[in-house]
Amino acid sequence: MVMTIPVVGSLIVLGRLVWFRAAQALALALMGGAQLFSYTRGGWLGHAAQGIAFAAMVGGRRLALWVLGLFAMAGAGLLVASQAGFQRDTVAASTVDTRLTVWAIGLRQVATHPVVGIGYGNNSFVKKFPEYSSEAQAQVSEGTRIIPAMHNTFLMVALGSGLPALLSFVWIFVALLRRLIPIPWRAAWNDRWSVLAAGIGLAVIGFAVRNLFDYMFMGSLAHIFWLLAAVGITVTGSAWRGGGSGRQPGSPQDEGTSQQQPSA
Repeated sequence: MVMTIPVVGSLIVLGRLVWFRAAQALALALMGGAQLFSYTRGGWLGHAAQGIAFAAMVGGRRLALWVLGLFAMAGAGLLVASQAGFQRDTVAASTVDTRLTVWAIGLRQVATHPVVGIGYGNNSFVKKFPEYSSEAQAQVSEGTRIIPAMHNTFLMVALGSGLPALLSFVWIFVALLRRLIPIPWRAAWNDRWSVLAAGIGLAVIGFAVRNLFDYMFMGSLAHIFWLLAAVGITVTGSAWRGGGSGRQPGSPQDEGTSQQQPSA
């Protein structure tokens, strides 16, 4: 959802046909509701990062600080509500504590093996520490178990392959963002490709934040990421802008084929 919601939002801006924009708006509402009621706090933080980045793009630092303040107030309100008995599970620190524990173990191993790591893969942690496997902890109370994975893609890369690999991995996100959302970003709502690229850039930001709390860079999610990255790089290229067809998603031209001009 952190990748698809900003892209769908950009398609709503680009659309010219009423039915196209209505369909995208319905999809956006369904995805937003699914994300809200999934109670996935990592996803919420990803959207918060996207909101702050979008505010900075269109309104500068001042608007970004206002949005940050609103998110902080919402978080504080949720904490106050939990003290009154509402949404206690939403703000429960149990999953945070387990992540902090396993991150501390992982960071110590990164300090010990900073160049090449302990071996790449999500299961390398369990192979290094078999005492933390689910089978070995079967008799341990649930509240004191150590989760047998990093639950952080960036830390997993550093743990498995070392700091050079982590820098290369981070470079992917930085290079994409520099291409998709150049600084300073000037709002060019009439430039359809800039709007689409900005939506993909926000998707990259949300996906990066989401991966700080889980290992999401795999399977179909990784496929979607690379496809969006390819589209973003393509539409921001000079060759595409110079030789594009000029059509917009959901524009009247998409209703049918253009008429051929009679030859002279």
